[in-house]
Amino acid sequence: MKKYLSVMSFAFIALCLSGCSSILPTSESPSTNSTSGSNASTDSISVDSGSSSLDSSSNTSDSSSSDPVSVLGTTLSLGDYPQTVVEDATLLTALGNITEVNSRGYLDYNSNEYLKVTAAPYGSGYKSISGLTTFINGNTYYFKVEPIEWTVLSGVGTQSGLVVSKYILGNSYFYTSASERTLDGSTIYPNNYQYSTLRAFLNNYNGESYGVTDYSSSGFLNKAFTTSEQSLIQTTTVNNSASSTDSNSNPYVCANTDDKIFALSYQEANNTAYFADATARKKVVSDYARATGAYCSSSTGCGCWLLRSPHSNIEYSNGSWSISGDGNIYGGIVNGSDGAFVPSFNIKIS
Repeated sequence: MKKYLSVMSFAFIALCLSGCSSILPTSESPSTNSTSGSNASTDSISVDSGSSSLDSSSNTSDSSSSDPVSVLGTTLSLGDYPQTVVEDATLLTALGNITEVNSRGYLDYNSNEYLKVTAAPYGSGYKSISGLTTFINGNTYYFKVEPIEWTVLSGVGTQSGLVVSKYILGNSYFYTSASERTLDGSTIYPNNYQYSTLRAFLNNYNGESYGVTDYSSSGFLNKAFTTSEQSLIQTTTVNNSASSTDSNSNPYVCANTDDKIFALSYQEANNTAYFADATARKKVVSDYARATGAYCSSSTGCGCWLLRSPHSNIEYSNGSWSISGDGNIYGGIVNGSDGAFVPSFNIKIS
């Protein structure tokens, strides 16, 4: 049986690392080793100032960006997700009078979609990005469903590449327990990405057979992308080997997985071709994520986001790597309630 981090140790160290649930600080050594690789029925591809837009036509926010492109820019827009809180009094009144949701679970109003949410913020005093709304536990808020912005990490100027969400989109656990499981006679450690809550949620998998929620109807992939948008997202053989983590002798690695959506690895987060430094890894927390459990720094508006790699320390089978609010890589506990997801995928636009 492996050692688990004590509650007191966790509480002490967490105070030292940007408010995120943590195991131990780490001095990172940047590596250039890469390891991974609306209901509208039509999609459009357009470009504006080096940015590619692949939104459903109903979600295109800049109608002037209509020139077709065949290569990736430095950013792109694809899919949609609840993000900005509604703060306009007239709109709030109108949304409050709507009692039925559409097939996606959203409220329809004036050609836009909104999600009604009962707030459960991680901390008290969390404010919206505008600073006009304070999210209070138990109160009701409405969030506009908006195009998701992606940063292109590789493949700029080509037809395919690796992208990652520009913002923290929502709260998530790596896995909901610090305890080991047994599956077909084999021990499954809490930091096993193959059988994680995070992977199941991102890809709409039913994880009931390995102790995870059934996300087949509530996961990120189907919520964020239309069928035609999903056809642009490539199924990737995700490298979960020791070479993708902090140690070539990592005892907690799992088998490679074939997924459309995945969290970045330790080595990908350390790849200076993707992120020049810690500052480049910092990500602002969306209003929706602030209201629903993700940690958010009161001074910067940035938060902690989960990587897929297990910590290699033999004493911590409940440890996985994350990015802190200041952009540093740190070892967190898998069932920390303040974690958040920043999805990534490989795209091919032609």
